[in-house]
Amino acid sequence: MGKAKRIIASLGIVTGTALCLYADRYFDLMGEADEFIKQENWEEAENRLVQALAERPNDPTNVMIYSNLGIAQYNLGKDSLALKSMARALEIAPTSTALLKNRADMYIGMGKSDAAYADYSEIIRLDSVSVEPLYMHAMLSINKENLDAAFSDCRRLAQIAPEDISTNVACASYYSAKEEWENAIPYYSKVIEKQPSPDMYAGRAVCYLMLTRLAEASADINSGLELDPDNSELYMYRAHLNKMRYSRDDARRDMEKALRLSRRNSTAAQPEK
Repeated sequence: MGKAKRIIASLGIVTGTALCLYADRYFDLMGEADEFIKQENWEEAENRLVQALAERPNDPTNVMIYSNLGIAQYNLGKDSLALKSMARALEIAPTSTALLKNRADMYIGMGKSDAAYADYSEIIRLDSVSVEPLYMHAMLSINKENLDAAFSDCRRLAQIAPEDISTNVACASYYSAKEEWENAIPYYSKVIEKQPSPDMYAGRAVCYLMLTRLAEASADINSGLELDPDNSELYMYRAHLNKMRYSRDDARRDMEKALRLSRRNSTAAQPEK
């Protein structure tokens, strides 16, 4: 009888030690995965996260593992697996705006704008004061020509973050889509004042061109080309500007250059086979 008790006691000690090692292994793998994620070593991160899931397949903590696994798989080009991992994470935490945002960002990268739009719609339903989801929803609404939704997003952005660059980009884009050029210009100007870029100069230049304010359009085009001398869009706008000024030879040269740069940029963007 005493011998039997000793065996049971010994088994109890072994089982307790095994549980401790089991727990340590799980968290060790998560820690290693975090380090590999910081290094953007996605293959090793995926490997450790898969091992961690095997250690504790039903642990609620796995919500973060599935999320990180999805990000690693996305960066490895494993789009289908990445979406499956994010879906598993959202099964555990269906109202997590962070998870929804991660998946929406993946959808954008995959060119699945309708799926991204659905996720951003859910995010702003759950949290109506976060700037980035509202901005992304507004821009996607503009692309979908859903200008009523875009206006609602822009109005909300203007209430919660009137000076934010994202707010002003969204409003400038909205009024440009509505062809309300005068209304768009102040928003472009706010962005250019804080963070000048070829895209913003191009956007404001279009407004000036449409309003036949040619000197201001010319100044913006030149400022944009100083930042990016190979910007095909700006050369196209300068071609239109020169045409409006009856400088046909200059217009032709600019349009030829715009087309040449556009073809070069398109070729450079194509993935290697």
